[in-house]
Amino acid sequence: MQPLIVEKIITMTISFGIGRILGGRPFAEVGDPVLAADDEGRGLLAMAGAHVAVAGVHGFGSTASVGVYAETHFAGPGVETADGDLIHAGTVHHGHGLQPGGSFVVRRAVTSGEPTWVFRTDRKATDSDHDTETVYVTYDDGEVVGLDLRDGNVRWRRHLAVAGVPVVPTALTVAEPGRLLIGTTDGRILDCSIV
Repeated sequence: MQPLIVEKIITMTISFGIGRILGGRPFAEVGDPVLAADDEGRGLLAMAGAHVAVAGVHGFGSTASVGVYAETHFAGPGVETADGDLIHAGTVHHGHGLQPGGSFVVRRAVTSGEPTWVFRTDRKATDSDHDTETVYVTYDDGEVVGLDLRDGNVRWRRHLAVAGVPVVPTALTVAEPGRLLIGTTDGRILDCSIV
């Protein structure tokens, strides 16, 4: 098993808020997935009420919650692979909220849109990124999971802690091979190595 080691903690000094919600809705509930614009007018997929730590995201179509019978589908983070496939996360809430196995990470082929693989879990993903071999996903319970880029199998999974105290990751970037930058709910950036 590969431990995730926090190498350095960096105080976050820059973030920007959602400037406006795009589309016909005059408002959104906190936590709603929305298409928004940052302070410079760039479109991005976000959660209403959230602060956004990334910019320059491609345009998206409708992102309103979709009701299917007693289901509500919520969009999550996504990333494009080198070959153009899309890896994205989401959750499906049934009448009683998020059910076991109701969250997923899926890789979709660029040519057909069909799933190449699907990884199911019980928690909501907060962010994702990848390198040439691994998809890294952070969850709202503090877990960080490494999935095989080709087949979606779990390579490793760890709960994030600083000095033995659990922390919740909200943002994730692969800085270089074997090194992750992880933003946390308390505003820190953790510089982590994968050993």
